[in-house]
Parts: sequence; C-alpha cells; structure tokens
Amino acid sequence: MISYKKCGDQLYPDLRASEERIREVNIWGIRHGKYLKQHKKVIYYNMLTAGSLNRYLAETGKQAADMKAKLIDDMKRAENITEELKAKDMMAWAQAMNSISSRVDEIVYREIIYK
Repeated sequence: MISYKKCGDQLYPDLRASEERIREVNIWGIRHGKYLKQHKKVIYYNMLTAGSLNRYLAETGKQAADMKAKLIDDMKRAENITEELKAKDMMAWAQAMNSISSRVDEIVYREIIYK
C-alpha cells in the first residue's frame, strides 16, 4: 500500500524503501535476477511489484554462495587437493583449483541460478 504526504496543496507518494526491502544482493543473486528478467518475466515483475524481489535475490544469492563453498571443499577433499600440493607444486594446485571452481560454477548455475 502506498502512503502519501502532503506538501502544500499537493499529495506526493512516499516512495522510500522500507528497511526490510534493503538487502545486499551478491553476484549470484544478480545473475539469478537477470535470468528471471529474461526468461521468467511474469515471476520477475510480480515479485518486483510486490516488493519481494530484493529479499528473494539476496536469499538465493546466499544459498548459491554457500553451496559453492561447500562443493569446493568437498571436491578438494575428494581429489586430494591439499596445502601440501600448493607448497610443492603451485601450478598444479592452481590448475586443479580452477578446474574445481569451473565445475562448481556450472553446478550452481544448473541447480540454483537457472531454476
């Protein structure tokens, strides 16, 4: 519901964002928002007009970031990528970590961002 404030003889809508709507959206939330805007326009605009889009994108972004961190740790453990390898052969460690990061990004996109 929109409230109005009176200035002189005119009524102006009070369009300040409430504290609940102001949330930080990370890169994953931004990517999901772009996907919704391009491919699921009805959902995007319904959430936007209801004022729930920012909260939803912040929660989705946090969920995606948490999933990425957990998957990277799990894959590092499964592929035996340790700090010892980092100290012994930095290039092999960087290659392995880049490979893991790329695969995890694809999983996060498929499971969270593009849904």
